[in-house]
Amino acid sequence: ANYRTTCTQPNQRLTLGCGRTLRAMIDSLSLRQVAGIEVIQAMGNIGHEAHNIDYNEIARRAAEAFGGRAYYVSAPAILGPRAGSARQFTETNPILGHALELARAADVVVVGLGSLESDQLYAQAGLIDADELDAIRDRAVGDICGRFFDLNGQAVATPFEARVVGIDLEDLRAAAIAIGVAGGIDKAEPLIGALRGQYINVLVTDERTAHHIIDIVERSNHHVS
Repeated sequence: ANYRTTCTQPNQRLTLGCGRTLRAMIDSLSLRQVAGIEVIQAMGNIGHEAHNIDYNEIARRAAEAFGGRAYYVSAPAILGPRAGSARQFTETNPILGHALELARAADVVVVGLGSLESDQLYAQAGLIDADELDAIRDRAVGDICGRFFDLNGQAVATPFEARVVGIDLEDLRAAAIAIGVAGGIDKAEPLIGALRGQYINVLVTDERTAHHIIDIVERSNHHVS
């Protein structure tokens, strides 16, 4: 929250992802009026029953803290198998499509990271089947906003990727500042993948996780040599 406040500038466009850690960051923001701030949701909602959080609420509270305007992606984060593609869905919902266009053109993006080791929120919320998650378990290490990648930062195709209502990994690469906020041993490999893939260029984590990341990378380098 302190770092986010220091890099906030007038007329900035801020896209916010999802997750428990991101919610904690928003809860810790100090009220500070910044002219022209726009806050946009990075993806649709996952359902607060999954982990007691509403993604619309993250955007609303951040906009309130900076005295800016919030844009919402009022849709499921991942559409059902019979709902068609996310592209078709947004094309028929202009307001939703406009919000995602703004999200993709952000100056700053702040995202949490999911781990296949411990996070199964999309399956818990009923947005995907457990079988769909199992299909990528041997290749992917984590995700950002429903977009999965491996330890080397390469995107991993999923059975549900066309149904994800949200920004893409390439949108993260295009942002001037892409902040990843995550902690815990289970998030080490997802963070390595995100850094290698250049999906984030700023990392905020705890000391234990940082040391674990270094250990994994050093062991990997030693094995290669």
